[in-house]
Amino acid sequence: MSKTTSLIGVRCNSDELALIDAIALQRNCSRNEAVRIAIRAGARGVLDGYSIDPRRLILLLQSLKLGFVAAAMVCALW
Repeated sequence: MSKTTSLIGVRCNSDELALIDAIALQRNCSRNEAVRIAIRAGARGVLDGYSIDPRRLILLLQSLKLGFVAAAMVCALW
């Protein structure tokens, strides 16, 4: 079964565009794919009312003495 896609236009400010470009550079992909990655990574949490800052999560894990291994695992998942 093939998925259908829809074309949408989105206006971004310079900070948002910089985030998209950073994702594209890190993942070696197009801006289109970077936007899709960002949506998949954050949309469900927004709908569920969650806001996760990975840096704060890592600091929390470290402060709980779970160590760098746990923090590295979070980084790998992010």
